[in-house]
Amino acid sequence: MAFSSCADPRRSTHLPRPRAVASTASPVQVALVALLAVGVLTAAWASTADAADEGDGVEARENISYGPEREQRLDVFLPAPDDRNGAAVVLVHGGGWSTGNRWSMRPSARRLAAGGFVTVTIDYRLVGETGSPFPDAVLDVQRAVAWLADHAATYQVDPSKIGMVGSSAGGHLAAMVATLGTEGDPTAEPLATEPAGDRVGAVATWSGIFDLSALAPGNDTKAACGDDPECLTLTFPDMLSNFLGCTLDECPGRYREASPIDHVGDETAPMFIANSTEELIPLSQPDAMIGKLSAHGVTESHQFVPGKAHAAQYTDKVWSNTESFLRNQLGVAGPDLADWLVPSTLAVLFIAALMAVAVHERRRHEAATRDTTAAGMTTRT
Repeated sequence: MAFSSCADPRRSTHLPRPRAVASTASPVQVALVALLAVGVLTAAWASTADAADEGDGVEARENISYGPEREQRLDVFLPAPDDRNGAAVVLVHGGGWSTGNRWSMRPSARRLAAGGFVTVTIDYRLVGETGSPFPDAVLDVQRAVAWLADHAATYQVDPSKIGMVGSSAGGHLAAMVATLGTEGDPTAEPLATEPAGDRVGAVATWSGIFDLSALAPGNDTKAACGDDPECLTLTFPDMLSNFLGCTLDECPGRYREASPIDHVGDETAPMFIANSTEELIPLSQPDAMIGKLSAHGVTESHQFVPGKAHAAQYTDKVWSNTESFLRNQLGVAGPDLADWLVPSTLAVLFIAALMAVAVHERRRHEAATRDTTAAGMTTRT
């Protein structure tokens, strides 16, 4: 035959049958591939989680004027249109009403924007720029919130779903808007206790001051601070008098006008209050505000962080509660399903890979044991 030297495929049955374990991918290899997939997915998920820090997916529109004064400037941070949840948050920086700027709130603004909120960071008039910023600083923050409400449609925001986050002195100013709204006059007589104009839906304060009279030098600062020297130096001793333009003895009414606690009423916005247990702002401040809010039936939540960290220094520790409070009070959904589905999937893949390795090793051990036993029986025969 012409092809006698070639094996007849019909007689291929004489060849050894492939062993079941002879495979291009053993269970160990499969497990290693699964573990590699876990690593790749973890890196991808981490990259997505860090998007807020890098600004990926968040558009910044900067240096927008919200009023005629030089200091009345703001930045807007926009999630992708399909990611916006319809709510917005105005972030107010701290600095003792005399220093600081909107840039310090930029990381938090991006972080919230990555979660679907339109966010706005603002500057306002400070001590030294206008002499006495009260009530100018309060009026600026009110004006910035009103600006956002007026431009809500532009940014796909529901004007009834605007919240605020204020840090330190910014917490004080945010609390003033929580009680007064965007048009309430802080200097009105009698003291305004109901919001006027646009009412914010929720306010979170980090180390905010609520009762300026209690911290004023010459009053009960020592009692309020509990002899804490750091707390006592908070007033410099001129910080409050510089902010208000007078001492407590000279104008006690002005200290009440500038104290959020004296403007609390039944329509005050829901508040989340954070503070450290041993920081510059004594716990007597949030305790008093919480009591006043509760007395008026205003929704409140609070978190006291152990230690001396002040305001932005404990951001990560209060972030979850801050964001959850804003979401709940503004009526917007939580993070996308993928935010917890991806890490859950990674965990399942990792466990599956470990189980695959364990099962393979057990079967290999059992096969080796059977081969040893069979070899022994053959030898005896």
